[in-house]
Amino acid sequence: MSYVLQFYLSMVLNASNFLSQLEDNLEREKKVRGDVEKSKRKVEQDLKMTQETVDDLERVKRDLEDNGRKKDQEINSLNNRLDDDASLIAQLQKKIKELQVGF
Repeated sequence: MSYVLQFYLSMVLNASNFLSQLEDNLEREKKVRGDVEKSKRKVEQDLKMTQETVDDLERVKRDLEDNGRKKDQEINSLNNRLDDDASLIAQLQKKIKELQVGF
């Protein structure tokens, strides 16, 4: 066999091996890309769920704060009423004593 033919066959084999390696690399990269896309979709879904949870928690926090303010207002109102009632009782007790002294 001539050297040229041997060289040509060697080059064809090398090219064929190189092409096979490139094809293998391409398939591995496609698989990696698919895995990355799958992971990306999962992370995006997790992020969406986390954002929804944060939104829900913020809503619950606002509701609790609103309820706390309402309860504080109710307590203040009841304390004012208690003070008014205590004052009225004191006035009535004073009147009763005045009336008792008068009899």
